[in-house]
Amino acid sequence: MGPPGEGGLSAIRDALLQLHRLAQVVRTSGTSDKVSELFDPAQDLELRIGEWAEALGAIQTTLSAVTALYPESLAYEDGAA
Repeated sequence: MGPPGEGGLSAIRDALLQLHRLAQVVRTSGTSDKVSELFDPAQDLELRIGEWAEALGAIQTTLSAVTALYPESLAYEDGAA
């Protein structure tokens, strides 16, 4: 498992689709022999999404600090056309 940017959102989408396929096999087979195959990819995906959430939280904190610096004087310029 790499950094949050590795593979991007398409990699997470692919992992979710694979997990869904595994869940369908488990559900339709009616047996428990495939259940164990479900947990490794689920745990991996949980970790990857957690890393993304942490990284996005840090980005949001930085952006909030930047946008808090927006000068009030610019707000008046936006309204004047």
